[in-house]
Amino acid sequence: MSPQDANTIRLEGRFVGRADTPSVTLKCSAVAFREAEYSTRTGADGSTMRLMIVEPSLFAIGVPLGFDRYRKGDWTHIICSEIPGEEAELRGVFPVDGDGARFTLRMVGTAV
Repeated sequence: MSPQDANTIRLEGRFVGRADTPSVTLKCSAVAFREAEYSTRTGADGSTMRLMIVEPSLFAIGVPLGFDRYRKGDWTHIICSEIPGEEAELRGVFPVDGDGARFTLRMVGTAV
């Protein structure tokens, strides 16, 4: 990935057997990463279970007007310098009040 501004998000569609990679770059007013949150529970037998209660997300304010914040579309990956490792799989896109968006992620190369 080439260096980019911290408030820039790049969405890519990566598909097996396809030479081109469709992409779009979104220049936003502000971008912030939110780590996943977990809950750990201990069973009666002493075993522990770790559950993800909040997915890792990238929040963006000032998303360009032409971007559909209601659909994930064909984008499979998201690249931004605010994400640890600068890249993640894109799981979903959700509108946030005004011109904001929440991008839910699956971290690439990290243990859950």
